[in-house]
Amino acid sequence: MTRVRGDRGTRPAGAVAGLAAAFAGLAVAELAAAFVRPEAAPLTAVGGAVVDRTPAAVKEWAVRAFGTADKPVLTLGTVLLLAVLAAVAGALAPHRPRAGCALAAWGGRLGGVAALGRPGGGGRDAL
Repeated sequence: MTRVRGDRGTRPAGAVAGLAAAFAGLAVAELAAAFVRPEAAPLTAVGGAVVDRTPAAVKEWAVRAFGTADKPVLTLGTVLLLAVLAAVAGALAPHRPRAGCALAAWGGRLGGVAALGRPGGGGRDAL
């Protein structure tokens, strides 16, 4: 991988490329999960892992604040976090390829670990 120096236009383009790559990957993973095991879909798995690790008081507040929309709000938060992670990884990649790739890999591993940690989770779920 070569580093690009001095070209400020590469950061926004990298961020857009990172977003495109992350959401294409998410779309493929969600589609694959629909055929393999819907409970292992990345957004479902990460959302479930977040809920499992959230203190009861915060869960109760979320249900009171968002009512029946608590799950869509959780999904939106997960998607926004993915978008930030992907944009940062993409913006870093042209100038610091190892850092950009490491951040992108970390995001993918997070989804895989979340899928493995779900009830009934197995090796195919993390793929």
